[in-house]
Amino acid sequence: MVAVNRDYADFRIIHCNDANCAGGDENSNDISAPGRGGEDLSLQLDSSGYPVIAYTEATYQCALYLTHCNDVNCAGNDETTNEIENWYPNPPGSSSLQLDSSGYPVVSYYESQGDDLKLAHCNDANCAGGDESIVIVDSTGNVGKYSSLQLDSSGYPVIAYYDDTNDNLKLAHCNDANCAGGDESIVI
Repeated sequence: MVAVNRDYADFRIIHCNDANCAGGDENSNDISAPGRGGEDLSLQLDSSGYPVIAYTEATYQCALYLTHCNDVNCAGNDETTNEIENWYPNPPGSSSLQLDSSGYPVVSYYESQGDDLKLAHCNDANCAGGDESIVIVDSTGNVGKYSSLQLDSSGYPVIAYYDDTNDNLKLAHCNDANCAGGDESIVI
């Protein structure tokens, strides 16, 4: 089991050495995060069992980040961290992470500058290069908080999220892997 614990400007990866995390001798490593990062964490394991974490930094950078560890314990403080999107001075909101069939991160998140539900689909395992696919999935009112993302059998994003304007739970089912075209199925 891998768990994440936020502590000030860093967050901690805890990798248990048994199914119940018993014994108090778990592996624990801090991950250095930009600014006061490590909020709204979402974690998946890649095909090697290495943690991939999407998170926001809402105090100084106001950005969405992805950290990809290079070992199962995120040891050595030499992990790869990249900024996916920045909204300074507006803080971002909750994020939800899945890995596609190639191991590339797909992240749904609330973007507070426009009060929108957005989706980032990275074109590599580390979201490097600043050339990721980023689209607005829903912008009708204040939408996108508390998103929860899964990929369907075709690898298309399915996102449950909160519509704050109308106090509704909404579901977006994209008709392609990047939610491109603005013609996704969105229902209350």
